[in-house]
Amino acid sequence: MTSPETCRSGRKSPSRKDWTTADFTYPYDATDGREDLEAAENVYGVLRGGGFSYGARDVRCAGRYMNYPPTTSLGFRVVVRP
Repeated sequence: MTSPETCRSGRKSPSRKDWTTADFTYPYDATDGREDLEAAENVYGVLRGGGFSYGARDVRCAGRYMNYPPTTSLGFRVVVRP
């Protein structure tokens, strides 16, 4: 179920991991192709965030994780400016 962010009654971070457009590897280099939205499915993507169901270390919104883009159990955040 989805709901507008305003319905969260003051919570500062969601209880989920969100995809970013970045490749997982360091150091960051914007010209190395990692921002390519058509990247191969075998390139690790970056997930940010966490939640209570992930454990104490992973509950922080600063958490950074990797997974392959075909993963179907994770979502993405849609932002709409009014």
